[in-house]
Amino acid sequence: MDTGAKIKQKRLELGMSQREFSQKVGYTDHSIVTRIESGQVDLPLSKVKKIAEVLNVSIPWLLD
Repeated sequence: MDTGAKIKQKRLELGMSQREFSQKVGYTDHSIVTRIESGQVDLPLSKVKKIAEVLNVSIPWLLD
């Protein structure tokens, strides 16, 4: 499973909408979440850290 799919799966498990998730991660435009989850965006390390924190997962789990 790729990173985007893991993000989507965990976000849905936590019952978070794309809008809520994007706000918690620090994006102003929630449409970025669609692009992240489909693998169209290369995430900077700072966002990987924040996403892992919001989803309550480890960075290695997220990136493996």
